[in-house]
Amino acid sequence: PTSPPVSSVAASPATFPPAAEHDFHTRGGGFFFLLNVLNLPTLRAWRAALDEPQAGWRELVRLARTLDFSPDAPLAAFLVAACALDTADDPAAVLARLPARSDPDTLLRPALRHFGEAALRAALAERPARVLATRSHVDVHLRLSDVHRDTHLDIRRTGLDLDPGWLPWLGRVVRFHYDSGGFAP
Repeated sequence: PTSPPVSSVAASPATFPPAAEHDFHTRGGGFFFLLNVLNLPTLRAWRAALDEPQAGWRELVRLARTLDFSPDAPLAAFLVAACALDTADDPAAVLARLPARSDPDTLLRPALRHFGEAALRAALAERPARVLATRSHVDVHLRLSDVHRDTHLDIRRTGLDLDPGWLPWLGRVVRFHYDSGGFAP
């Protein structure tokens, strides 16, 4: 069987500032683990049907919102740019106005079945990170010491923290790096 085509609209690159880079610290680094949820093989047909501009980023925001995640200011500012939303207003308010999915269970059911609620909640717990994003890559630097936290075991067991690599529906290569440095958001 052949794979369904990837929507070119969903994978089109976000319009970033002229330098095409974002470099910020956030308390919500685990948010990026949710990319592995959207990349589940069982969601292949759903991803192929995405047709909204910057659909991958927008669906990621919607999924996080269904899990009651609210991004901090630096992450919200990045997400507004990545979702190609109007940046004239407060980023958190802009993300809150992003229309919800008509059927949130489309993603939530497979996510809970594959990863479990404990792992999804643990991913969205406070997790300091430094994020470097360009037109082609998103590198999420997390503290190595956080790997040993009890909540991380649920994430580790389910593979939420594995490098997603190339995500055509996002138009980026995503890598997780575990550093020993003492960066602070």
